[in-house]
Amino acid sequence: MKSKILKPILSLAGLVLLMLSITGCKGLFDNPLKDKDTGKNITALLIDRNFITLKINIRLEDMSGNAVTQENVQIRLLGEDSVNFITFAGERQATFTTNSGFIEVGCDPNRVINAQHPLEFTIVAIGPNHASMPQFVSYTTDGVKNLTISMISIGVGKSMNFGGYNEPFDMTFNGVKNSSELEFLLPASYLTPTGTDYQYVNWYLADQAGTLICDNLTDNRLYSDYGVYFLCLTSSSYHLPNSLPLKNTGNGINGISYVYSAILRSGVAKCTNGLTINVDRSGGGDGTGVFDYLITFSDGSTKNGQITCTFPSSNLIEQIYYPASNPAVTVALSGDAQYDMSPPVNLSSACGGVATFVATPKSNLKVYRMAIQYKCPQSDIGIGLSIVGEFRKTGATGDWTSFASIEGVCELQLELNADYDFRVNVEGEYHNFVLPTNPALVEDALRDQQSADYQLISLVITPTTNKTIIEASVQFSQGICDILD
Repeated sequence: MKSKILKPILSLAGLVLLMLSITGCKGLFDNPLKDKDTGKNITALLIDRNFITLKINIRLEDMSGNAVTQENVQIRLLGEDSVNFITFAGERQATFTTNSGFIEVGCDPNRVINAQHPLEFTIVAIGPNHASMPQFVSYTTDGVKNLTISMISIGVGKSMNFGGYNEPFDMTFNGVKNSSELEFLLPASYLTPTGTDYQYVNWYLADQAGTLICDNLTDNRLYSDYGVYFLCLTSSSYHLPNSLPLKNTGNGINGISYVYSAILRSGVAKCTNGLTINVDRSGGGDGTGVFDYLITFSDGSTKNGQITCTFPSSNLIEQIYYPASNPAVTVALSGDAQYDMSPPVNLSSACGGVATFVATPKSNLKVYRMAIQYKCPQSDIGIGLSIVGEFRKTGATGDWTSFASIEGVCELQLELNADYDFRVNVEGEYHNFVLPTNPALVEDALRDQQSADYQLISLVITPTTNKTIIEASVQFSQGICDILD
């Protein structure tokens, strides 16, 4: 059953009661009717979501790296900690749906997260045309976490691939070795990590209930353990990482199920301290970006992902498994549309190492300080959201560039006198608006920027010596505000 943690949009009377009732958050709403930087009176109340200290930005990608859109994908969070997740509107739930390839999931701020009490869960995404393998996730620190889930096109019937049974052990389903009742979906070369020291080998679809037995490991030098995981699609039955894989499923596969074979490589050690990636902007100063990292281990295996940076930024990369005989790694960080990144860093050990990078703004861009406030119809309350958004130059068709907004404020590197599309994601749906960087276009923007989703109700562009300040107020439609609750 859903239960409300906190509504991000509140009546003024409700907000006063909230401020009196929250403990451990002193100063969060100090002087709410004054601008936090200048101290000047403001007519709108800024409400942010910084009390949610851990947010997970979940991106769904196909095997080509494109966002999985045009279908409703169900994201399931499993395990004891699944009760601690909340929606954008503050409701507890462990299953989320998106058709935009992205969704932000929050963690109950009352859940204390540290090395002794990590937040742990298994995540799997399933849609009508795409699905993922289960991935175990563990976090020991708060902050903004980026989690990319790789999905494959699953199709039906003859569109599926056939083959498999190339594991270094035997698999018998309902008494038949290499049974045709286990339909082969995907080989190991395409598979994503389990999130543990085990590795997936193959992915199958069991089209009926049954018992699967694994035995006769043929290479006990390279592999020290093996077995299968499974997820039943027609019931709530599952056996997934972080558990050890099974060699005998008994009657656990009690309906149409995905089955994942797995092995444990010999000589692999777990890093309990994690690897830290520090990022700062050249010359200091503010800024924000989302960057891809690539960790290459001594045996050629890799780990990749994303980090969200508001400079200066320190990011702990966890769930690292490395060759115990040689723990050395190379860490590379990719730039984006705003920044070029310093060269890769070599470390003698993946465990407890620190890789430091410098982000340098691209030479053709100017600094813009964005202060964006969101409002709802018939309300004087402004919402200064701490949220990840995306932007790209109007008319462009390439990738979007991500940024992190803190209480509605961020600094971006943009082209002079260009228009930019911005978008934020609320409960799995993107909502777009356009902002110019040219002060001469303010009146045109205020006249033209409105749609069924939003209306641009105020815009001020102020050039200064070092940067241009853009202050905008975007009024969402009542339908979007209803989603925000």
